[in-house]
Amino acid sequence: MYKDIIEQKKLLRHKLREKRNKFVSALPPSILNIAFTNVPRPLLQICQDKMDRKSPIAAFYAPMGSEADPLKLAQFLSQQDIQIALPRIFNKEAGLMNFHLLNPNDLFSNLEIGPFGAAEPHKDAPICSPDIIFTPLIGFNRLGARLGQGGGFYDRAFAALPQCVKIGIGWSIQEESKIPIDIHDISLDYILTEREYIEI
Repeated sequence: MYKDIIEQKKLLRHKLREKRNKFVSALPPSILNIAFTNVPRPLLQICQDKMDRKSPIAAFYAPMGSEADPLKLAQFLSQQDIQIALPRIFNKEAGLMNFHLLNPNDLFSNLEIGPFGAAEPHKDAPICSPDIIFTPLIGFNRLGARLGQGGGFYDRAFAALPQCVKIGIGWSIQEESKIPIDIHDISLDYILTEREYIEI
């Protein structure tokens, strides 16, 4: 049964990566430049609720290839006094990563390339526990199921931070009615696409 789920995920990843690549390559630059720049009111409310108690931390990711780019959103939230973090892989074999705070005056310029080719903070950047985690995805459904790259990095991070708000970011064409899941997969709380903000 578990092997069947692994194979189903593998096939679906291949299908959705190709679908995403074709979709993004066909988008005009004018659309790409404004995608994921409008901050939904419910998302601002989540950040405001966190700010009532402390200076909140929102973790983002450095996009690769045709992944949805959340960095303009990160810059906007940084201007609202939200601290911004990025993940850094510290144990590739075990699928483990930490989140490190970025300098608010120089968010994305002092990064290095990690083991999978994504930009990540230097190891001397402060480690933190985010209140909100924006996660990349390959597929999703409206029940909050997320199909990731398959390494389990984000599911382990979610398990270690059970109080964090989990928000998937992806293109609308990455939605599937059924996403194969196993006992280790942790559902999202919200999903943000270029078209809508989905509350689970």
